[in-house]
Amino acid sequence: MMNKKILALLSATALLIPSIHAYAEITVSGTIQAETASLKQGKADRQRITKDIDGAVLPNEGANGLTFDINEKLANGLTAYARYGAAFSTSGNTGLNAGGEAWVGLKGDVAHFKFGKFEGIYKVVSSDIDPFTFTSLGASGTAGGMSGQAYNRQAVDENGNLLEETVSDTTDHRGLSNNDFISNALEFGAEFGKFSLTFQGNFDETDVMEGSGLLGLRYVDDNFTVFAAGSYVDFDATKLGTDAKNSKRNWKVGGSYKLSNLTLGIQYESAELGVFDNSDKGGKYGLVSADYRVGNVGIGGWLGGYFADAENEDAKAGALGIKYYFSNRTMVYSGYRLTNAKNDYRDEKVFALGVRHSF
Repeated sequence: MMNKKILALLSATALLIPSIHAYAEITVSGTIQAETASLKQGKADRQRITKDIDGAVLPNEGANGLTFDINEKLANGLTAYARYGAAFSTSGNTGLNAGGEAWVGLKGDVAHFKFGKFEGIYKVVSSDIDPFTFTSLGASGTAGGMSGQAYNRQAVDENGNLLEETVSDTTDHRGLSNNDFISNALEFGAEFGKFSLTFQGNFDETDVMEGSGLLGLRYVDDNFTVFAAGSYVDFDATKLGTDAKNSKRNWKVGGSYKLSNLTLGIQYESAELGVFDNSDKGGKYGLVSADYRVGNVGIGGWLGGYFADAENEDAKAGALGIKYYFSNRTMVYSGYRLTNAKNDYRDEKVFALGVRHSF
């Protein structure tokens, strides 16, 4: 009798599933990426690391993460879509840390909107010119090639005396530079042929980032891409405990060009948010990159320079690495990144090895 009930249930389910798909087409996809690195900061000893407090290899958002994307086709050409991401530790298996993207949205043929926590468009528009974006070999933050959330500072003892150690620190410029995510945010975007325009803003009055905004513009052709982006924030004195409001902004322009198997990139950035030396005076960045692929093998690299408005804070940086594609979904990568600053404690030498899989 029990077997007959189970068989009847399975038969009913089999008949019902096609009916469900007739009204909605739902797909689930995602990525998983893990990395380990050998890191030397300033004059400190070299160390092998697989995580930090956020489950990431380095403070600049890191590369250890799991992301799920959900899409459901609706009527009238609309699609409901969402993303959830989390960081994890590759060494301790301590579970997922809810530090990644989490948003829901709706998109059509021309326009879209979404709400939640997501990558800032200021970062996204540059993804084509960095061969190792979203990894510890990327050109942002303490790498010195683009603005970022994290920076190195020299440690001091209880008496204020300088120590040999280097300390990684972060600023509260979430999503407004080339690192991290913008939270409590709303995004509107539209595409007009080969042009796309995206606006993001934080509208939560309880958030210190309330009132911040980002704007990105891209033109994508068959062989080249041109982009411009800007971000702005007017920090509220009542939320930061300062005497006055502190408005800051970043902007950049750049592009990439595809020549057969080679992609070349260039970018110029003027930054007051997330600068390499964490100075209120800001600084400028220049970046050139190349990414070459033949068959299953890709070789990528970038060279960057930071030109501080403060004294003795300039830096040069670069990275070179190799990517091997087992398929269109799975690759491993490895490479070396170097930052050489006028202040030695801002130096970094990083060797990284990682794997990325899409499903």
